[in-house]
Amino acid sequence: MVESRRLFAAVGLGFGLIVAGCGGTGLARPTDAPVSPPNLVVAPARVLVRDLVLQARLVRSVSLTSAQRTARTSISVTLTGLGKATLSSSSFDIAGSGVVDLQNGDADLTLSIPRYDRMSGGAAIEQRIVSGAVFAKLPADILRVSGLPASVRWLSLDPKQGGGTDPSGLSQSQADPAGQLAFLAATSADVRRIGAEPVRGVPAMHYAATIDLAPNVQASHAVATEAVRLKLAQLGVALRAHRLGLDVWLDGSGRARRIVVSLPLSSGSGSPPIAGLGPDAMMRIQGDFYGFGTPVRVAVPPQAEVRPYATLRLHA
Repeated sequence: MVESRRLFAAVGLGFGLIVAGCGGTGLARPTDAPVSPPNLVVAPARVLVRDLVLQARLVRSVSLTSAQRTARTSISVTLTGLGKATLSSSSFDIAGSGVVDLQNGDADLTLSIPRYDRMSGGAAIEQRIVSGAVFAKLPADILRVSGLPASVRWLSLDPKQGGGTDPSGLSQSQADPAGQLAFLAATSADVRRIGAEPVRGVPAMHYAATIDLAPNVQASHAVATEAVRLKLAQLGVALRAHRLGLDVWLDGSGRARRIVVSLPLSSGSGSPPIAGLGPDAMMRIQGDFYGFGTPVRVAVPPQAEVRPYATLRLHA
């Protein structure tokens, strides 16, 4: 049980850093021009082709997508190769849908997690993101096990406040579509065109690339905001990795229709290190965008019904 909880923490840390608290699309300014070669540092042993035109196309897709202001969204999180039967059985995979404000990052999502769905009285999780703060309504049984009063219905997390949060809570109830879109602004130059692949019936072109987490590359992400650059640096340290896998599907107008980020999870991930993670452990986060222009109105839950994530203590 202790090892399982520590494994939640490792997974949650990586998930929380990649999707939490970016706030909107993360662009410092729109750009049509390719990134200047002297400002881009890459690892020759890992990058076979540098295509600055395709890189600029992916970066520009952030502003083109956010210009639609709002959208419907679906998101899924899949964990593989974790070396633990419970976590490798899809019990903690996440699937959900909702609406997102692509400019300020506010979102209202309904999420499903198999482990919670199988519980007596289990139910879908509602998650709201308002001004970067995350509010999640977990099943009542989870909250009661933690000793929280019946009046508490929501747990909150404000990534801007840092410390005192429980990473295991992040892995179980956090997803941020606008935050994922923001990371496109940090695309490396090793972009390649995969081919035409429709997304939800919309013609789209599939591109593959990486996001470089190396410290000497962070300064080169000139179009990403400081918040995004900080998250990239934190993620590199937390995962002890240098790159994230990135797949993007752009429609004929250059808007992002699907984004997939693949995070390597190693035995060095988390604090303390988790010996149970397999060498091929991965977290795959997929976000789709459609129904542009859908009205989005997200309200902060009543203060009396909210407690910090740090109060959640699962006995897994």
